[in-house]
Amino acid sequence: MTRDDTAIDWAALADLPALTVEAGDLELVELVQRGLVTPRLRLTHVASEAVGDAGSVVIKDAEATPLLLGRAVAGVLEVETLRAVAPVDMESLSEADGPADLAVVAQGVPTASDLARLDALIAPRSTVLWLALAGRSRIGRQLLGDLPAAIRACGRGSHRIVRVPWPDPGARGLFERPRMPTPSGLAGAYRAKHFIVVGERPEDAVARTHRGGTVIFLTGLSGSGKSTIAKALRNALEPRTSREVTLLDGDDVRRMLSAGLGFDAAGREANVRRTSWVAALLARHGGIAITALIAPFADGRAEAARMARQGADFLEVWISTPLAECERRDRKGLYARARSGELTNFTGIDSPYEAPENADLVIDTTTTGVDDAVALILAELRERARLRGDDLTRRATRLADAERDEQASYDI
Repeated sequence: MTRDDTAIDWAALADLPALTVEAGDLELVELVQRGLVTPRLRLTHVASEAVGDAGSVVIKDAEATPLLLGRAVAGVLEVETLRAVAPVDMESLSEADGPADLAVVAQGVPTASDLARLDALIAPRSTVLWLALAGRSRIGRQLLGDLPAAIRACGRGSHRIVRVPWPDPGARGLFERPRMPTPSGLAGAYRAKHFIVVGERPEDAVARTHRGGTVIFLTGLSGSGKSTIAKALRNALEPRTSREVTLLDGDDVRRMLSAGLGFDAAGREANVRRTSWVAALLARHGGIAITALIAPFADGRAEAARMARQGADFLEVWISTPLAECERRDRKGLYARARSGELTNFTGIDSPYEAPENADLVIDTTTTGVDDAVALILAELRERARLRGDDLTRRATRLADAERDEQASYDI
């Protein structure tokens, strides 16, 4: 429920940090405001970093209208409504102003088979509420435009169309996708006695054409810049793709997955093998796994590629920053300790690093900045997607030609 303007301290809100929702987020905000999803929204990494240590944040739309007040706790926003999202104005839409005999949850335009099922369910005096799962994109607007013709084909009953805000597949901005309402939950929320589901969700078509994801394997000496690039790459990928993006950084992996392993050759090989197995598993389920490991031995990197390619793509990126530059940076003081003999089996000093001979990308951070490095990796991922014949946009363009004139994002 929207709070009364007189109960809001607008001056205090003006001093809070603000986040601007993208078009896809508006559907989630409206679902929260209608009470159809939880008012606990998890932020993406990029949004969470933007909020920082701020206890509260204002969520605004592109016109700077404050929509939500969020209180941040461990990357989750507990939100309350400030002002409602601007409604979608279409003549065919109605208000859900009473119970209905039947809710038709329209995930897409109903097929001939759907209409035949409906014909058997709709009595002459039935009240039918069409719940159109439609976002503000061209796909959503097209669904709303096509439904009146489908309803006329039904012939019997009294029909109303209500738009249920629904994010497009892959639409991702400030928030992770929460648990979405089920058809039965929607029918109950709109006080319908019975329900039927018609049409096909874009997500279902994506699932049918689903392919494995990608392992992005960054290797290089300690201090080469691979962790910095990996984190920047994760932040760049998250708003660009519908796939889950997971970063497996070497230091974090050593503390958790590989706790107890040593730094001798056997320990290093086991660390790379464990991390590569997890990355391959994530990618086989459609995710993008970014690993940032020294991975000094060619055999270990070859095994990582083999595991990934059993069901996904594998991109090896050698961060080839020279040893002298890595030593110069030496923020942790590790090279100095290795040179003094305090540390043994240290890669590049008394333990070898076998330089990749056929890396897909070679990036030297003495001549290439972080942003440029990320751009190179993104370009390679896009080209691979093109060569595979996969959809390049993050939305399900195979379902709707009308989406082609949307601004291109990449499902990589």
